[in-house]
Amino acid sequence: RRSCVDRNWRVPDGVARFLSNLPKTALAIRPLCLRELVKEIQDIFVEKMKYDEQDRVSGEKLQSMNDFLIERHLRLYDSRDRCEIHLYTFIIGIRKHYKKSSLVRFMGRFMHLLENNESCKKISNDKKELDGTEKIDMDSEPTSISRPTLGYLDPESLTTFFDLQSYLLSDYKGTVIETKDHREAPHEEERPYPPHVVTCDRCSFWIPLDRAIDCIILLNFLDEKQIEACSRQIEYGARILLRNGTLGPDVGANLLIRNAARQCFRRDYRCDASADEHQAVVGLHDVLEHVLHHLAAHVEGRKRRIGRLFARADADGDGVLR
Repeated sequence: RRSCVDRNWRVPDGVARFLSNLPKTALAIRPLCLRELVKEIQDIFVEKMKYDEQDRVSGEKLQSMNDFLIERHLRLYDSRDRCEIHLYTFIIGIRKHYKKSSLVRFMGRFMHLLENNESCKKISNDKKELDGTEKIDMDSEPTSISRPTLGYLDPESLTTFFDLQSYLLSDYKGTVIETKDHREAPHEEERPYPPHVVTCDRCSFWIPLDRAIDCIILLNFLDEKQIEACSRQIEYGARILLRNGTLGPDVGANLLIRNAARQCFRRDYRCDASADEHQAVVGLHDVLEHVLHHLAAHVEGRKRRIGRLFARADADGDGVLR
């Protein structure tokens, strides 16, 4: 079910079968707007995290995102027709907005709606295949500096996503300048994230740059060069939060952001809304996208290295080590 218009888009077979009885009038349905889509994705992630925890406690296998969504829609709507139409509306909303929001991209990747069909160029120290004379360095790690792609994300990646997001949303000692969205949402239930998360138009969510740098430093599989490469990628998407609670322009603040990033590598540095004239912030889900990308590159490098070691030790080529 691949789209001819968007080569990165496809509908998984299980979802396509579930939607096989959609009426032809569904083609005229307008997709959800970005704000509605983001709100629904947030609710889905919160609910999925709760059900995953229950499955772990009871020793059950974790559901895939597609199975969970189908079951959730069947539980929420009283008829199969309404369930199919709403799920279809949700999917076409992802298709319309996934290039605008990293949160929407995550949902598309967890649902296997997005796949990367372009070759991803990586600069790695793990390019060469082993021959009989090449020395194996087990301590070396692939140094990937490629940008995140649109590949599928499996249930293990979803668990990692929840864990990393929980860390980024955990208690933060600094204070951040309030935006209009925070001031207009006085009730706690109207704020989906803690106070140090800046919301803009209730569609994008930003965290202080130092919290993102802390998350990168905690990844013990990255060496200094990889930490620097990952932090520079995150800086590229950073913005300046002005004193009036609005985000500054995309361009013209590179020096301010670079200086803020240098300060962030000091472990005692924290944002102070009462003293800072401006603050460097970065997209919450952009950070998660970069971190998961580097984690996937690390795991893939380990798999390739173990495979080559196995092939070298398998002298007779029968696939059994003796």
